Amino acid sequence: MKAPASVKAFFVSGQRKPLHRSTVNYLLKAGSASTHPHMLRHACGFALADQGADSGSLQKKGTPVCKNRVSVKRVVTTSGYREFPEYAASLRAAEVELVEGESLEGFDGLVLMGGVDVNPALYGEPPDPLTEEPDDARDRLEYALIATALARDLPILGICRGLQILNVQQGGSLVQHIEGHRVRTEDRGLPAHSVEIMPETHLAVIAGSKLKWKVNSRHHQAAARLGNGLVVSARDPRDGTIEAIEKPDKRFVVAVQWHPENQSDMAKLFCAFAAAL
Repeated sequence: MKAPASVKAFFVSGQRKPLHRSTVNYLLKAGSASTHPHMLRHACGFALADQGADSGSLQKKGTPVCKNRVSVKRVVTTSGYREFPEYAASLRAAEVELVEGESLEGFDGLVLMGGVDVNPALYGEPPDPLTEEPDDARDRLEYALIATALARDLPILGICRGLQILNVQQGGSLVQHIEGHRVRTEDRGLPAHSVEIMPETHLAVIAGSKLKWKVNSRHHQAAARLGNGLVVSARDPRDGTIEAIEKPDKRFVVAVQWHPENQSDMAKLFCAFAAAL
């Protein structure tokens, strides 16, 4: 099978470009991700940690870790990361600086973080009694930032509410309340359930051969009708709840419903985002 030019470039120059559909398909058809560690080191922008190595909380045994980046990239978020420093710490480990702002001018990407519920008026529904009071100013700002990022093909990483606002901004809707998914524990990284990652998605390539992840869960809403051009990349096998979405026609638009910033074994997700910047 002939490899696409983007795959050849990874071998020849080691350049860090994000995965496009042709690359994803080649990797999956050629064999499982675990059989192509050298290719994935370059394609996803991280190196595989040595088995048995102990290099810190974000670099546990067998966990991909970021290294050898040429320069620190800067990405925008809207609010909340000072209250929850784990966001900035996880990105810093991937050599990405998180900056609160209202414009993407001069920045390399966008991070959509957790927060209060998206206003259901944005997807044409009255509020459920259990829907939180919205932050309309934040909704408006993130709508504009998403539109700009997509127009410029800048990488987007969405987390929890970030998945929801991305889906709504693209014309989708939300389930306003679901039971059994808001699991609050003293250890915010404690897994609450597993998710099954869909093959032939960007998230599947990031995951490698392990397409079932154990994740934490602190949400009470979820994506319902998918927005334009979005695909499901992970579901909760218990009830089918959408746990991750992505936009395959863009360089990197990946959003997850859980909180990877609280789980040390999720470093590869931040590294993949960093590699796309």
